[in-house]
Amino acid sequence: MQNSTDQQVGEKPVRVRFTLHELSDDARDDFLATLRWERLSDHLAGVVNSKSLINGRVRDALDEIEDGRLLLLQIEDGGTKGLTGEEDGTAGNFAALCKHVLVTNDDKAAKGGSYGLGKAVLWRFSAVETVLFGSKFRKPDGVLDRRVFGRTELPFHNAEKRQWAGPGWFGMPEETSAGRRAISVRGGAAADLERRLFLERDDEVGTGTTALIVGFSEPASEQHRPVTDIVFEIVQSAARWFWPRINDGTLIVEASGYVGGDLIIHESAVAALADPGFVSAAQLATTGDVALKPGDVAERSLELRVPREKTSELPGEIEGQVLLRLFRVDDDGGSDSSSVALIRGAGMVVKHHRVAGIPLQGGGYRAVLVAGTRHGADPSDAAIEEFLRSAEPPEHDQWVHHTNALRSRYRPGAKARLDEMWNKIRLAVMEMTSSKPGTSEEGPSMLARYFQMGGKTGTQRQKHRFLIEFESMRFDGVQWAVEGRARRTKGDKPWHIDLDAKLAGESAKVPLEILDGSSQNAHASVVDAARQVLRIEVARDVSDVRFKLSALPREEDRSLALESTLRVDARPHEEV
Repeated sequence: MQNSTDQQVGEKPVRVRFTLHELSDDARDDFLATLRWERLSDHLAGVVNSKSLINGRVRDALDEIEDGRLLLLQIEDGGTKGLTGEEDGTAGNFAALCKHVLVTNDDKAAKGGSYGLGKAVLWRFSAVETVLFGSKFRKPDGVLDRRVFGRTELPFHNAEKRQWAGPGWFGMPEETSAGRRAISVRGGAAADLERRLFLERDDEVGTGTTALIVGFSEPASEQHRPVTDIVFEIVQSAARWFWPRINDGTLIVEASGYVGGDLIIHESAVAALADPGFVSAAQLATTGDVALKPGDVAERSLELRVPREKTSELPGEIEGQVLLRLFRVDDDGGSDSSSVALIRGAGMVVKHHRVAGIPLQGGGYRAVLVAGTRHGADPSDAAIEEFLRSAEPPEHDQWVHHTNALRSRYRPGAKARLDEMWNKIRLAVMEMTSSKPGTSEEGPSMLARYFQMGGKTGTQRQKHRFLIEFESMRFDGVQWAVEGRARRTKGDKPWHIDLDAKLAGESAKVPLEILDGSSQNAHASVVDAARQVLRIEVARDVSDVRFKLSALPREEDRSLALESTLRVDARPHEEV
């Protein structure tokens, strides 16, 4: 879908339609005959008899087709450019999508992807390694044209009394000085093929591209799923990763399923199918500087510096802003719970970034980081857009410092700038979800170094009933003095906190002892001398306990302690 949104024409929304067909006998026979199945199946049989790692998958696919089952997944986009360009070269979209491997065109501004690695996904979902393409597009002179083309990607095999390896092509034969090859079928001949190969496009869809995955198969699934289940998962996945564009109306996604020519399911991807917390984080007005209870919304503007480009004549780095918005929810379930959706100009969620070690009281949160041209139209936004896009690997699923694009385009410093951004996100989430007054950036970042907050909290049922806050730490050259607070947000049974500590990077524990407990209903004792675990036991009617701890390193570790940090792990439990 990202490739489709990248090819938008004009201001109208991009439309992407997924249609899954389970063919009847007559429709299957006509389709296979048009595809010249007799010749293709001969090559596939050669793969079955080879030592290729996909020979088993291809064997199963051939057996299924022989038994009468054939699935086709049609992916049609509209409001896009279509497969423009000549048969060869890098200009236009045709060669980039249909012929070249891991090659993209150069028009990359604000895109989420391109016809590079992403197109390989199409073949991965074809059990017979075959994908067909149909397109309606405008030539340079503005005249509408059509084209049909196909590609099969097979490993080394024997067929037709020869040895073969690499791509095979479906199209119109053309004799060249280098031998015979296939070129795309154009014009009226293409229109006839479109009807017979499930590539036909509705006129109202306009220009665009249709891809057809032949022998659709889910590589991660061991058993066939019903057509209805697959279709519904398609719209759910579209909503999860593209809700920003679905929500603002610039992307429309639909999915349908046919069995034997009969429509059995039709669904539309709506933002409501995504986690609604992310949409709320992006849209709702802020309720204050912090977000402490469900329904609260807070935001922070964070500075991001972009390393100098190698060709830039500017004296220093470009400084810009990204926006972090956070919405509190009353539960913390789901695969994307308490995470930050990373979004730039393409309007795709690049990743759900988890911020580790944040103790939460009363539920979780959903947050969005809005960056690049999605953030604004300032020149610094454009610079951030290009930097973050360059930080994406070919899968476009994260921001990392070691991509080839970063190395070739920017001076050293990408890792430091990205690390700064992750640290600022963590600090901002801590500030927005904490009831403590705001402090300087140095203070919380220092505490983050010293404490491992929010350890295991017992059973899943007890999760998020507790808030542990470490408020200060002092080391006088001999021992640490640690001050903290434990609160229970719900429950009516006795409870306790198990604590242990160790030097960062070391496995040996540092003995802890209680210096002071502010409640007479709290009692401290060592419950596991071998593992150096200190337990603070709290009465059932007490929900808030302050404590002071002493951590005394061994004599031989004193010099190490001066250069190291202390990690304290707190694990609250309610008695069963």
